[in-house]
Amino acid sequence: MRCPRCGNEDPKGFYLGGRGWYCRKCVPFSRVLMTDAPKMWEEESTIPDAEYELGFALTPEQEKAAQEILEKTREGKNVLVKAVCGAGKTELVYPVIREGLSAGKKVGFAISRRQVVLQIAGRLAKDFPRLKVIPVCEGFTEDTQGDLIVCTTHQLYRYTGYFDTLILDEPDAFPFKGNPVLQGIAENASKGTMIYLTATPDEWLTEKIQNHKAEEVPLYKRPSGIPLTVPKVNYLPKEGLALALYGYLRTETKAGRYAMVFFPTIRETETFAGIFRRYYRIAVMHSAREDKDAQVRMFQRHEARFLFSTTVMERGVTFSGIDVLVYKADHPVFDYASLVQMTGRVGRDPKNPEGTGIFLCAKKSGEVDKCVSGIMTANRLAFGAENGLTTRKTS
Repeated sequence: MRCPRCGNEDPKGFYLGGRGWYCRKCVPFSRVLMTDAPKMWEEESTIPDAEYELGFALTPEQEKAAQEILEKTREGKNVLVKAVCGAGKTELVYPVIREGLSAGKKVGFAISRRQVVLQIAGRLAKDFPRLKVIPVCEGFTEDTQGDLIVCTTHQLYRYTGYFDTLILDEPDAFPFKGNPVLQGIAENASKGTMIYLTATPDEWLTEKIQNHKAEEVPLYKRPSGIPLTVPKVNYLPKEGLALALYGYLRTETKAGRYAMVFFPTIRETETFAGIFRRYYRIAVMHSAREDKDAQVRMFQRHEARFLFSTTVMERGVTFSGIDVLVYKADHPVFDYASLVQMTGRVGRDPKNPEGTGIFLCAKKSGEVDKCVSGIMTANRLAFGAENGLTTRKTS
């Protein structure tokens, strides 16, 4: 047996119930009997106007990458877009979305995290003003049909065999990363091509390139034309980290800067927010918060000087003109990908690309070294050795 939704073929993953065999691995989403006929979707219909409107022109590098993606998907190939943080990888797939929808195809955009779903759906609705763009995630499941669906990867269980082109944004992020059930559900939601967008491909994505199941399109330069921020790593005694954090917050405030401060645990995020809230206006984000949207809006509107967060905000979000500090960057919860992504929140706005990145560490970390080296390598590939290795390193 093979589950038509998640692709499970493990005999131990099936159970014979009163109505027949069903897959136990994806049953939390809903029960699918192996004898159930595949859902028949409505006939394709051409959308008369799927044109998009950008308020800016793509750079030559972006144009080249976007054309490569379009040509490869026309050939029925899966594509891994390996683009550095802030390179504008969402806009790179706009031609694919336009062409697919204009031809009556179903195109979807799936993302691991709810906050990013809402942000991306808003951007797509603005850039494709004549489309019905539907976000499907926690709190937004009453309407699940539209011209363009943007959903969490969990919600893909609703769309088995639905999409002609499925775009997976940041598929190396939790909880999608390393989750064979979610990966199977995603791949079975597409009956055509897959496009993977990330700056930090994991082993699952790398194997697709090595096994010729996808082709890579790289993009190492941001639209601003400014190299990526190379974080400065500060090594301090463990007992001195909190004092260094206080000094950083005070310096940022005096300079009139706004910053994201990442912590390895919810407990530390809340503890330090409680301590420093008496001095500064602080927004707080982690998975246990019930007011996530309100906290993000507070920081976006500059109603809070700092956003204290766990890794839940490491990807996909863009705030203009911010700095980033990672507290205990040597903690095991922070790996190479998360460190690159957190640093990648700096300088994402082409109109305000300046910013700094600081890692506070109590000991040496291979993941920290790998992050710094990886960012420097990306800069070298984009700008050459002289600029790529030296520019934008914080002091």
